[in-house]
Amino acid sequence: MRGVGFLLSTQAKKALIGYNPISSRIISARFDAAPFKISVIHVYAPTSSSSEEDIEAFYNDIEQALAKTDKKDVLILTGDWNAKIGNDNTDWKSVMGKYGYEDRNERGERLLEFATVHDFYVCNTKFQHKPNRQWTWASPDGIHKNMIDLILIQRRWKTSVTNCRTFQKYTQQYKGLCRKVKRSARQDKEHWIQDQCEQAEKGLNIGNTREAYGLIKMLRKEFVPRLNVIRNQEGTMLQTKDDIKRKWTQHCNSLYKDPGGGDGMVKELVDIAPPGDEVPQDILYSEVQTAINSLKRNKSPGSDGITAEML
Repeated sequence: MRGVGFLLSTQAKKALIGYNPISSRIISARFDAAPFKISVIHVYAPTSSSSEEDIEAFYNDIEQALAKTDKKDVLILTGDWNAKIGNDNTDWKSVMGKYGYEDRNERGERLLEFATVHDFYVCNTKFQHKPNRQWTWASPDGIHKNMIDLILIQRRWKTSVTNCRTFQKYTQQYKGLCRKVKRSARQDKEHWIQDQCEQAEKGLNIGNTREAYGLIKMLRKEFVPRLNVIRNQEGTMLQTKDDIKRKWTQHCNSLYKDPGGGDGMVKELVDIAPPGDEVPQDILYSEVQTAINSLKRNKSPGSDGITAEML
């Protein structure tokens, strides 16, 4: 199970124009700013155990997302790239500074090639910092540390970046809070399920099987998140109410659009229609009995106040 998202401040939430979940590894968002709007693409790259096909598919998705962004926007790429670009910027001075971290691996070289082609600059390497303000990942034993979470910005905007560093103190606090929230949510879920089971058992004991089986069905039902967004024909996610309403209007219009030959189809239906001079037949008693037996129970009566059970 994978997924990426944005955690926004109140100010950033107000400036948010829209977002587009491109895949389970990539999401983009656009923010209102002056003098230019800001487009941010957040990624979670495949790990070192992934195949080369997965890596190429990942970078192809990013390139498609880049092609759909407004050319006037300030474009920023962030995320966990699972790539070590090292501290040697020889032959890579156009895309990284001299303040990298440790050595470079093959995935790091692939990232630098991507940055060169699309004219990006790695902000993490622009400023000199202590090692504990550079690395973004540490092994469970704390021995191995790497800088794999990187921020890339278009090279024409790199002079606008005033600082780029990590905050290890808050990283540890974040991990601790995440564990605490997950543990609390798991306990709350277990307590809620236990309450529902007790209520279902109580319903069975008093003969209220309908409520009991309804609770059992709810507990067995797989959770499906509700989505309030749709995609247009180009595959871009629509978030605003006006865009969604416009898309549904176009879809409904296409359903009722006459592709041609409507008059001929009507004439064909008239030709095969049954004759209207048939003698009406009386309703059979068996037909009435079949209709009554097919009525659903425990339903509200109509204007006559007669329920299916009474019949």
